[in-house]
Amino acid sequence: MAAMNPTNETTSDSAKRGPEPAFVALVNRESAGLVAASTAIVGSRHVAEELVQECFLRAANRWDTVGSLDRPGAWMRKVVVNESISQLRRR
Repeated sequence: MAAMNPTNETTSDSAKRGPEPAFVALVNRESAGLVAASTAIVGSRHVAEELVQECFLRAANRWDTVGSLDRPGAWMRKVVVNESISQLRRR
């Protein structure tokens, strides 16, 4: 039998409902600045956009924690900067 979360909602039910409005607002508010910061580090807008997308996915998967932070945008910036630096190291 599939495990249920406390609200008796399955993961597929949650996915059908869509992202939390606060998460969508975070994406809309922070995307451009995060891409610009990452581009400044990695030197490629294409690579930066992919890094930011991966970081937003990470935030979405941890939204219960990230969404409760006082400044989720600051957390995102830190993750993006760290991932951008890691990308440079992998080159």
